[in-house]
Amino acid sequence: MKNASQALRMLALVGLTLAGATAVMADGWNTAPPATTAVGSLVVVNETATYPAGTPPTYIHTWIRNPSGTWIRISIAGGTPGTQGTMGYSYTLNAQGTWTWEVTGETSIVSTPGGNIRVGPTNTVAQTPVTFNFSGGPTFTYDGTAKSVTATTTPSGGTFSQTGTWSATNVGSYTATATANGNYTGTGSYNWSIAAAST
Repeated sequence: MKNASQALRMLALVGLTLAGATAVMADGWNTAPPATTAVGSLVVVNETATYPAGTPPTYIHTWIRNPSGTWIRISIAGGTPGTQGTMGYSYTLNAQGTWTWEVTGETSIVSTPGGNIRVGPTNTVAQTPVTFNFSGGPTFTYDGTAKSVTATTTPSGGTFSQTGTWSATNVGSYTATATANGNYTGTGSYNWSIAAAST
């Protein structure tokens, strides 16, 4: 009976230990940064990360590197080494180009990333919205020579691809479509035509 009682007490202790245990999640993004977004967007992200080994407390740093290459520390959390923390934060992407997000484990509070990477790196391309300004036409008169339309962007300098019909010779109705690419976002279409010459 004594041995049976001891066994029951041991099982009870094991049960309490298991009941109080916290499941360990893999370090990573819970809400990941977007792959692309518009310049000026407020990006909200959330991650789970493990505090690194060291003299308590150790620290989780969240960083973002702007398109100019400068690392910006946007959050710090201190905790017990080996435990995990879940952190959320937001940042406004105020310049065009590639922004890199990263989470590191540090043994002290630092001004540039230097510890082990816990989450990331993950890139977000901040794109500038553009609108399209078309010129040429919208109605030409047939004379046997090619007619064409063009487009520019506002703000100026945006890059874009062209689909549809931008140049034609024969009588007919046409559509030119511009789609921004690279560090720009936006699309525009323009309907134009070549009318038969009057007789």
